[in-house]
Amino acid sequence: MTGRKPILASFLAIVLGVLVIATAVGGMWWSWTRILAAGDLITVPVVIDVDVAPGREQAIWRELEGTHITRNTPLLPPPEDLVIVITDRRSGEALPTEELNWRVRQSVMPGFVRNRRSLLAFDPPEHGEVTVSVAGSFDHPQVFRVAPSIRNWSATVMPAMRIGLGAGTASLLAGVVVLIAMAVRQESRPAIGAESDL
Repeated sequence: MTGRKPILASFLAIVLGVLVIATAVGGMWWSWTRILAAGDLITVPVVIDVDVAPGREQAIWRELEGTHITRNTPLLPPPEDLVIVITDRRSGEALPTEELNWRVRQSVMPGFVRNRRSLLAFDPPEHGEVTVSVAGSFDHPQVFRVAPSIRNWSATVMPAMRIGLGAGTASLLAGVVVLIAMAVRQESRPAIGAESDL
């Protein structure tokens, strides 16, 4: 029975490690999918009222690829005179914005790809009611998205995933090392016994 306890402990360590790794990767993928699916598509140029999640940094994204892209919305660079203004719908005051240059991509399956680049970020008012104005010399309509920024996601979810991967890998390797050590010890025992007989 004594020899079975290390084996059982090592197998439990391996299973725990696999579960922790799967949870870390699965949680990251689930949250990434949710944040990329969030937001409202808008065809620009436009002035439109949008309700966003209060207390969460938002961004204006330019869609580069996706199932919503059609031949009627060619993916051309934004015009040089592009102007984006975010206004508090209740007070009528323009909200401060800052340039934000992030590119995100997710390929779920062939033909289902999300690919976008952020243009600017802003903090919405407490009520979340804003007006988005996008103007410029657009030769053709383009698809933009008002959606959460990923800066907070990158600062919280990614470190947590790395910790989970590290802990899971350490547990898995510890279990494997114990099993290997026990196997080596078991292989060496007959040889020792044979020498003693001589």
